[in-house]
Amino acid sequence: MSKAEPNVYLNNIFVEGKTDDDAVYEECICFDTDDQSDYEEVSAVAKNNPPDINIAHNIPKNQSIQEDKSRIKKMHVQLRLLVFISCFVITLVVSNVVTFITTKNKFSEKKTKPTPCAELKCLNGGSCEVLNDTFQCSCGSGFSGRLCEVTSCKGLECLNGGSCEVLNGTFHCSCGSGFSGHLCEEEVGPCFSNPCLNFGSCISSCNTYTCYCLNGTKGSRCQDVLHQIITSPGYPSNYDDSMNRIWNIDVGLANTVRIAFTNFQLENTYDFVKIYNGQSTTCGSLANYTGTIHPTELASTGRYMSILFTTDGSGTDMGFRAVIYKITNLIL
Repeated sequence: MSKAEPNVYLNNIFVEGKTDDDAVYEECICFDTDDQSDYEEVSAVAKNNPPDINIAHNIPKNQSIQEDKSRIKKMHVQLRLLVFISCFVITLVVSNVVTFITTKNKFSEKKTKPTPCAELKCLNGGSCEVLNDTFQCSCGSGFSGRLCEVTSCKGLECLNGGSCEVLNGTFHCSCGSGFSGHLCEEEVGPCFSNPCLNFGSCISSCNTYTCYCLNGTKGSRCQDVLHQIITSPGYPSNYDDSMNRIWNIDVGLANTVRIAFTNFQLENTYDFVKIYNGQSTTCGSLANYTGTIHPTELASTGRYMSILFTTDGSGTDMGFRAVIYKITNLIL
């Protein structure tokens, strides 16, 4: 059995035909096994026919390892930089959060911290002022005391149900109906407001009053003023036959008319007095009188009233007398 021929390298060139037995080797470079591991295995090539050598396949492994280490080192640098930035951002965020919470708590404590004015209130419109962690009340005019509790009314009492009121630093009593005076000590009665008009006299009795009117005025408050007096022609003598007489009354704006008969005698069912609620006989009729029955008082709804007197051709009588009043419209 033939002996296998080992591969012999000579500068990476295989010498064909030479074996160990013949000890035929050209000069070669010897290296240990450690050095050999730095080279890739190459195929046996005859010396006489050197092939094209692919340099890329013969690069030492040291160079590849160095490149890997360089890449890893760069990755480590980038990773450490990323960790540093992350830590910085987290530290910044945590610091801001802590600062916010601390500031918020301090603000809340300051906001909710009670002031000397929180529990004690100034009275009667006084305002609280803080001075050296204590308070004092600044009182309005007419009030004094630590809490502005002292008024001008203190120690004084209004009588007959009156109430004390402070005005411009002084007090006065606001009196009830029927009383007056500094302390409401005077009883004035219902005539105090002088309810009677046109110089009428007021007499009070049992919490009410009566007005006594001057001549030419009448009414509950003497508000009716004499405007004019009308009579049948020839009164108090008999009137004539076949008469047709009209009186148009105007008492002015915002007033009304009142008529009161003091005497009335006509030929019954033949002679008449007709009264109209307006400035002509075409307006609404208020009354139609005849005979000797005394008419009741009448009032218009406006400033005008018309009065018509008619007689037939025979038979007469004394006639009539009527007083016309101007009524001043008042809220009684």
